[in-house]
Amino acid sequence: MLTLEKIVRDYSLVNPMTGNDQCYHNIEVFDGLGEFCDVFFGSKNEQVKEEQITTYNVFKAGLKKYLKEIELYIEGSLTASEQKRSARINEAALRFYVIDVPYENQKYDLILICGKNYRGFLRMRKEISVRVEIKGGSIRSIQRKRDILKDND
Repeated sequence: MLTLEKIVRDYSLVNPMTGNDQCYHNIEVFDGLGEFCDVFFGSKNEQVKEEQITTYNVFKAGLKKYLKEIELYIEGSLTASEQKRSARINEAALRFYVIDVPYENQKYDLILICGKNYRGFLRMRKEISVRVEIKGGSIRSIQRKRDILKDND
């Protein structure tokens, strides 16, 4: 279980090049979900809110619930050419890339960037990336898109 003390001790404080949005950063390993995942906690004046930590802990505790919903979304969003390789895509492991727990955000409490890699035409590696926005312990929206940095709205 993550605590404020662990964040201050184990995470790196990242100061922005522009603006004043600081964050704490660490790399975590989620078994079976990729080699590593960048985890960010937004902060103000080097402070993280207890709600952010609670949100993250709830996310980790309910991970299986989220995984099922994400897998179903990816399966339903396949293009016509991807559907021909659906068995290969379904077998590919879901990988976590980034988890962001913003300091204050009205739309969502946590953002998860994840995806699947598979071999496509001529054995080239293909990527399916999704942005998952979570609010109040449940998935608010999932979208597959090229620019995963933009909100899902």
